[in-house]
Amino acid sequence: MATGQVVLLQLVAVILLGVGAQWLAWRLRLPSIVLLLGFGLLAGPGLRWAVPALAAPDSLAHPENVLGVALFPLTSLAVGIILFEGALSLRLSREEATQGAVLRLITVGAAVTWLVTTALAHFLLGLEARVACLLGAILVVSGPTVVLPILRDVRPSGRVGQIARWEGIVVDPVGAVLAVLVFEALFFSAGEAVGATAIAGLIKTIVAGTGLALVGAWALVELLKRHLIPDHLLSPMTLMFAVVVFGASNVLQHESGLLAVTVMGAVLANQNRVPIKRIIQFKEDLSILLVSALFIVLAARLKVDDLRALDWRSLVFIVALILVVRPLAVWLCTIGGGINRAERMFLAWLAPRGIVAAAVSAIFAIRLEELGHPQANLLVPLTFLVIISTVVVYGTTISTVARRLGLSDRDPQGFLILGAHRWARAIAEALKHEDLKVVLVDANRQNVVEARLQGLAAHHGNVLADNTLDELDLGGVGRMLALTANDEVNTLAVIQARDIFERVDLYQLVSQPESARRKRGVAREFHGRWLFAPEATYTNLAKRHAQGGTIKCTSLTAEFDFAAYRARYGDGVLPLMAIDEEGHVRVATVETPLAFQPGDRLVAFVPPESEWPEQLPNVAKQQPDDNANEDIKPNTGDTPTTANEAKADG
Repeated sequence: MATGQVVLLQLVAVILLGVGAQWLAWRLRLPSIVLLLGFGLLAGPGLRWAVPALAAPDSLAHPENVLGVALFPLTSLAVGIILFEGALSLRLSREEATQGAVLRLITVGAAVTWLVTTALAHFLLGLEARVACLLGAILVVSGPTVVLPILRDVRPSGRVGQIARWEGIVVDPVGAVLAVLVFEALFFSAGEAVGATAIAGLIKTIVAGTGLALVGAWALVELLKRHLIPDHLLSPMTLMFAVVVFGASNVLQHESGLLAVTVMGAVLANQNRVPIKRIIQFKEDLSILLVSALFIVLAARLKVDDLRALDWRSLVFIVALILVVRPLAVWLCTIGGGINRAERMFLAWLAPRGIVAAAVSAIFAIRLEELGHPQANLLVPLTFLVIISTVVVYGTTISTVARRLGLSDRDPQGFLILGAHRWARAIAEALKHEDLKVVLVDANRQNVVEARLQGLAAHHGNVLADNTLDELDLGGVGRMLALTANDEVNTLAVIQARDIFERVDLYQLVSQPESARRKRGVAREFHGRWLFAPEATYTNLAKRHAQGGTIKCTSLTAEFDFAAYRARYGDGVLPLMAIDEEGHVRVATVETPLAFQPGDRLVAFVPPESEWPEQLPNVAKQQPDDNANEDIKPNTGDTPTTANEAKADG
């Protein structure tokens, strides 16, 4: 087979193994990095061990022989794009405690992590002082590729999730730049000039990276604001700007590009002149592909002899990183900073390393090999061992830790409700009565005020704005109900919320009769699951509530089943949800009507008492006592429903 065909097959194999590992990790509910590294090790050292002929230095089984000198520039560029994508989700918090905690973690915390890790690497692992210092700088990083999936699964309540998100993204360029400064200062400077070299390099990096980032972000925003970029070129042009800023910054100051693209992404995320939602979606898809390919390629570069060099001291080193270094750094950064004990412990148990650590270690390992350093072969295996260990430890335990600390639920059953009008508030009160977390969002300030007066958590804002969902505390929330009067708003909100919730947990009101939906409705992939029943439109539900309908929570038993319930309250009953004895909620939809079991708590829209059927004696006896039922009645002090209010909902 020709060399060109072999190279093509290897590139295809990288994509196949990378994306395949991501998919398999999703199916098995495992951290994707574990499978990515496993597949890479099998494709690299595993294959070369099984087939000795492939272990030859000039074999195409070595990734560097396939990509040549382009391997590490491409690796660096891919890491830059990944950091840019992560920075696009960084929105500044209005809380001073959050801002202060993040700043201390990426400065004081990074310094503590670097110094203590350096000491451990030198005295425990026996690394030469300069190599230990370099490894300590590399292991300062964390990364969005590992932190963000963990936060998405755990969904911690309060500000701790935002702190962890910011730290995970911003500390990557900090660690990468620190590694560059350490390498150049320790390996290319005279002893007395080390400090001056590091300070000069830091100043150049900040000036070059920040300056070009601001120029690039300003230019892109101006082009978007003036509509000089067509929709079909929006994502490619944004990618071009990020790549140009990255490359130009690296030319001006070595390895400052990572800082530049991170700053540029954060600036774009926090400006309000143009929307960036479509850009974020494209970059997320590209980032997944790049992360997959990078892990496969970098893991495949490892040699069997390098892996054999790891011993029991390496495991002790990992334990010390997890149990000593991270808790110490977090404790020193959060003293007197307004962070409570539970939040501090959560942050202390979240410091997984990711693709940036892998890429940076690989780059500097090559540089050390070129200098002939005898310990160059230890840098990458140690870093990969840290990556695997921290991802497995944190990824498999953080959910339990968050629940024990009261910051998360294993299976969040709460609701985000779009629309805080009268009957949406009635549903929210019923759910709150059942000890479920409910968060209301509405653009109508009066609706939000009324909700807060009723003791409900309500947020005033436009759900379609880029930052509205990011500002909400969604800890304990696992579903979204779009209950506004505007079907287009409901549909767009469902699309926007797919970044937070699974599709199966996104619901919206029926907008029109089924026959009309088939003719004029949006495609199935764009809307949420249709709520409650075919006739449950906004207009019908508002009419029910205005005529005296109530939301009732009732326990069903073997004697008082749903048939008896309907006989008690009439055929006008509209089941909304059922809550089983373990607290799991089932939402009624057009496609899947509810099936009830004894012990369920039924949440239903019932007609006014004047419309209830005349009760037979046996039905009255079967009904549970009144303590098992709760009527959520209309709030007579509410503002009247008007056409204008309906338009403003959501």
